[in-house]
Amino acid sequence: MKLLIATKQGQGDQEGDVFEAVDGELVVLPIGCQMGVAGLVSNGLTTTFTAVERPGITLASYRAMLGEAIYGSEDAGEDELDSVVDKHVEFARQATEGRVLRSGPSAGPLCECCKLEQRYGK
Repeated sequence: MKLLIATKQGQGDQEGDVFEAVDGELVVLPIGCQMGVAGLVSNGLTTTFTAVERPGITLASYRAMLGEAIYGSEDAGEDELDSVVDKHVEFARQATEGRVLRSGPSAGPLCECCKLEQRYGK
């Protein structure tokens, strides 16, 4: 399954870059993109992330991880969780594997999260 992960690659290319996540950890896309994306486990912010194949992760396990990270349970807010999972999966599916993606103020018009929200209204 192709998923989004934090990457140090590209850090420092833009003024205001931040990397407080763990390199390679799964990330959670923001609602709005004022800060960047957050590490799924560390909650550390990063303005750079990328898409990679993680064959050991299934959609069900990914849904459980996102549910736990965002809501504290994979069962909380089931409809909303489905929407969040769909957003993450679709974003990763469309992303070019290994290409540095940017989010947050340092990205300006290059902010991938803003583009996603404009496209899907989420």
